[in-house]
Amino acid sequence: MAFRLFVTDICSSFDTVELPRERTARLKREASQDKEFRAQGSKKKTFRNDTVKNHMLGYYPWAVTYYGPNDSHDTKIGEQEHKRVKRYYSRTNKHNHASQIANHERRVRCLHRARQRNAQNQSEKARTRLTVGAWEEEKLPPTDPYLRYQMASEKRYFLDLTGFEHETRHDPAATEFLHKLKHYVLCQLFGRDSSSDFMEEEYNALTFESNRIYKHKTIRVNSTQYNGRRNQDSINPRTHPDIMVLSPSDSEHPFLYGRAVGLFHANARFSRPRGSLLESIPLKRIDIVWVRWFEYDSSHAGGWQAKQLHRIKFIHASDPDAFGFLHPSDIVRSVHLIPAFHYGDTDNGLPENSVGRQFEATSWSGRELEVDDWLYYYVNM
Repeated sequence: MAFRLFVTDICSSFDTVELPRERTARLKREASQDKEFRAQGSKKKTFRNDTVKNHMLGYYPWAVTYYGPNDSHDTKIGEQEHKRVKRYYSRTNKHNHASQIANHERRVRCLHRARQRNAQNQSEKARTRLTVGAWEEEKLPPTDPYLRYQMASEKRYFLDLTGFEHETRHDPAATEFLHKLKHYVLCQLFGRDSSSDFMEEEYNALTFESNRIYKHKTIRVNSTQYNGRRNQDSINPRTHPDIMVLSPSDSEHPFLYGRAVGLFHANARFSRPRGSLLESIPLKRIDIVWVRWFEYDSSHAGGWQAKQLHRIKFIHASDPDAFGFLHPSDIVRSVHLIPAFHYGDTDNGLPENSVGRQFEATSWSGRELEVDDWLYYYVNM
């Protein structure tokens, strides 16, 4: 009804004709068919109400809810793409134009991808990467499957501790990073529990080779399955970072869950300070896993009896126990976590460009560094 009123009341008040380029094309077409053709004025053009698109407008709301937005199946996409190919034709020498058009299209596609990579690299520069890139090689040959874990020994990729402290001085994930690292290394050197205390002089007496810790791409953790066979998990902070360890005996849940943020080894030495009861230790290798911890959600019933998966969430970044160091031998195995999409996302007090975010989530354009967290995760059993 609205279209009919538009034709009778509005269109009749205007004298509309074809566009100049339409007139030129029409005259050229008619002249090629009739040699005695004489040029005429512009042809009158009126609004047509008998096209299929107008008659199908009533079905658009239903089609959008059923098929999705019109951008996904509209003919306009193909029509506009055809115009782009025609523009490439003018850049060819008109001989074997198909291959030349294909070359132009390939160059444009390569430049577009390079622009996307450059934008991604610029965003990643603001975030210190603790992981080794997917394109980098790290030798990790097969070894005895009865070893608890396997980590490479290369020193090609390293993290300068002084520079790292300066770059992450405002990052809540790296709060007291060096102090926690030294505490962990001292506990490993002297076989102490993580609750042990050390004097300030003993922390200062611990030094690292070249003031560096060395980064690694993956770590392999071996375990025994329920069928008695040996199994191996490859833990990568970029792609497969989630792990599980045994919890203290007084915990309500038998496991603790964490996300590996960085895999390192350090060559550390301890020079006994005056007044210390500890002995000096020469340069010794210590393997390190920097972990972002989850906390168990006790308000949610999980397990076989409840017939539900256990639910966990990240510890808030303001909590001093949100991040910590772990020895690779304490890892039971990797774990598969399922985001609880229903509850939405959150930042957990961690900025988008925090060094504590090293996991690359899957997106439509490939893998991208995560910028936030899901509020809850389910532990797949």
